[in-house]
Amino acid sequence: MKIAIICIDNKLESNYSALNTLKLNINKIGEEASLIFYCNNIEEISNINLNNYNCVILLNNQDIGSFNSNTSKLSELLHKGTTTNQSIIANINNYCNYNNISLESHKTMLVPTDSIPIIDPHFLDAGYINKYNNTLIISLPNNDQFIKAVFDQGITRFLAPTIAQFDSLLTLRCYGTLLSSIKQTISNELNNSSINITFVNNRLDTAIYIRYNSTQNAIAQPIIAEICSKLNNYIYSTDDTNLYETATNLLSIQRKKLAIVETITNGNIAHQLNKHNANNLIQFSQNFTNQSAILEQFRVDDKLINHHGFNSVNIVYELDNLLIQKTVADIAIFVLGDINDDMCYVAIGDLDGIHVYKNKINHNDTSLIDTLSETTMFYLIKKLKQNDYKFLV
Repeated sequence: MKIAIICIDNKLESNYSALNTLKLNINKIGEEASLIFYCNNIEEISNINLNNYNCVILLNNQDIGSFNSNTSKLSELLHKGTTTNQSIIANINNYCNYNNISLESHKTMLVPTDSIPIIDPHFLDAGYINKYNNTLIISLPNNDQFIKAVFDQGITRFLAPTIAQFDSLLTLRCYGTLLSSIKQTISNELNNSSINITFVNNRLDTAIYIRYNSTQNAIAQPIIAEICSKLNNYIYSTDDTNLYETATNLLSIQRKKLAIVETITNGNIAHQLNKHNANNLIQFSQNFTNQSAILEQFRVDDKLINHHGFNSVNIVYELDNLLIQKTVADIAIFVLGDINDDMCYVAIGDLDGIHVYKNKINHNDTSLIDTLSETTMFYLIKKLKQNDYKFLV
């Protein structure tokens, strides 16, 4: 399916999060937007030949005045009139009554004639679906939470009717292997018509969406179990949480505090964890830019450095041991590497022991800091799961 996304009023900051949420949900059903068009006003849509696309999705302004104005102008382009929709009105009325909000400013929400409403009882916002010749037109408010809420039930059946026939979903998150390798590993399961599998990939992080019918649960579960068995070494989550969210959740559940020292990752690990509400779980965090700065705070025997070299398994092990003693954190992470070297060493340990992981530095990786940071989170998750990350289905 050829899909275009049009962001109306490209100055709105909310368009950014709404667009990313929309793109992700489109990817989850195995589709991709071939065009993303930003415009200051809806009249600019006339610059696009809508007939070239199977579906055009508009991210519309949430303000009721702007919404109605855009709807009127879009209706002209579609050669249709405008009307109110009883389902939308009823949803707005219920929402306003429940939340004690004045109905007056919202009761005149307009949609093009013959529109199918997109509503959710938890939102005042609404969207609609219409057609222009053979092109599906979907208008959505630029509200990422609304898009998350309505996509599966309200939109998937129009974009991917084959997927919409499945009523159950399992998400596996994998890290550390290429998407092509995953597909090759589970090639037999991919060809099984009892389930539907789609992927969303970002470098070495892959989300696998497995859909099946609950009425065929007895058939689907052995297939899913086989997938989990084949990918066991790479699975870090059985929901749609990323590496940082998964690590944060595990730390919180286990009530453990982290100490983090970074070098080559430039403080990105602590920064990303804090973005996922882990700031109260980080007892100590520091970023060092050179060897001398590290040795000012962590006294390592010169003979050990001369024998093994500073960037080495033995030194990062010793540094992590010193970090544990210095901070009395539950888990200590020490990332030791230099952009001019070929290897980065990650030590993760506690009072029970320290494990050192060696990571070859790919100097052609434009996302090297992100890759090393995410890889470190994967190691941390393995530690938090006590190396038992088998997921029973």
